[in-house]
Amino acid sequence: MYRQDFKSLIIFISLWLFPTFSPKAEEILKTKETVEISSPEKPSNKENEPEEDPEKVKMNLEIRQMANEAYRALRFRNLKEATSLLKDIGRLNKKSVDYYYIEGAIYYSKNKFHQSILSLESAIKINPSHDRSQFLLGMNYIHLHIWKEAIPYFQQAVQSDPYDPFYRLNLSLANYFTQRFNDSALEAKKAVDLKNNYSDAKL
Repeated sequence: MYRQDFKSLIIFISLWLFPTFSPKAEEILKTKETVEISSPEKPSNKENEPEEDPEKVKMNLEIRQMANEAYRALRFRNLKEATSLLKDIGRLNKKSVDYYYIEGAIYYSKNKFHQSILSLESAIKINPSHDRSQFLLGMNYIHLHIWKEAIPYFQQAVQSDPYDPFYRLNLSLANYFTQRFNDSALEAKKAVDLKNNYSDAKL
């Protein structure tokens, strides 16, 4: 009885309390995206480096700014604004990681999981370490009830960002539903170690 209740609770948590654009997304917007724009570059021998095309630099900054706005729109389920921003990004570069990720996220929000997978796979072809795309690919497979397929994407997300307890908890859940109970317990423990008040992982 306890095991069945536990399983039902885990399903509820994983599919409904863990939407892609959760409070976690707000933390990402305040850290990762800002760091990518403002972090000082590593020292380098600029004399030997080719000069970057100013127009390309400007375009990439515009894309990143619109992408951040799209992330915020998605976090608040404003699909109309996110779709409009996606079109604006597409006018600049329809083959960027941001374009494919946002496109995949919009499909995901509309429960169009197969289309979302195609877009996100395009994103990680450009940047294999794009943890957001890796994580969302895993979530797509969860909604398709293919837990086994979700595991490698959650593993890749954890590898790209090993200090993210949110990624580790979802990997723990995927391991649980594929009866990899030892791996599930290990990832849940790591999630707790990374964030002691991460109560969901302590269930």
